[in-house]
Amino acid sequence: MSAELLREAAALMRERAEAAEGCRPSPWSDGDGACIRCADGTRIGNWIIGAEERAHIASWHPSVALAVADWLDSEAGVVDDIMGGTHTTAAYVGPAFEVARAYLGRDA
Repeated sequence: MSAELLREAAALMRERAEAAEGCRPSPWSDGDGACIRCADGTRIGNWIIGAEERAHIASWHPSVALAVADWLDSEAGVVDDIMGGTHTTAAYVGPAFEVARAYLGRDA
């Protein structure tokens, strides 16, 4: 696996988080009923979902996504610096690849 997978996931996270700029400051609240609202009260979604799902969605606010994107970029640097841009056996980088693949909806 290459560092580019990590960077691709980080870039998509940043793009989506920055698009939600109007929903800062974070964290979001889970609003009323089936609605998710930004901290400023702006409605960002209306789904027929349960409280657990709303709590999960609300917890992945832009600040969290940006922090994870920073971590993925940092791990990509580790892959570049130590392994010449590829990852095959380093267990300490493995979790970053798992997160990137899951976020991008890709198989291992």
